[in-house]
Amino acid sequence: FMKRFDAVAVLEAVERHRVNGFYMPPVLLKRLLQVPEQDRRKYDISTVKMIMSGGAACPSSVKEGILEMFGSVLHELYGASELGGVAVMPPEEMLKRPKSCGKIATGYDVIILDENKQRIDKPGVAGEIYAKGMNI
Repeated sequence: FMKRFDAVAVLEAVERHRVNGFYMPPVLLKRLLQVPEQDRRKYDISTVKMIMSGGAACPSSVKEGILEMFGSVLHELYGASELGGVAVMPPEEMLKRPKSCGKIATGYDVIILDENKQRIDKPGVAGEIYAKGMNI
């Protein structure tokens, strides 16, 4: 357990415990990328096969940096604590569609409604997301 985030300690823990996956919000992924490259190279992070990120939109620069550092392992989630990940953006799509939050996860129905609660079907039109699934 870390009382305060320490990017180097994360890299040390990944190597020591042979971590194969973790969840981290974009702001902390950015902090990992701020560790100088010569220091990052000291750690074997090759065991990491999946990183889940959510809580905020992940900037393209962070996505690109994580891709370079760990390979194609970053999955961006869109959701909420009370409903989980409603949409998932897989690594192979992330840089091709940087403004997308991915595809709807299995078990959810999602619609976009305007301020009059009318369904929006056209791309590029702003609205509010409504989701339902077994847990909500």
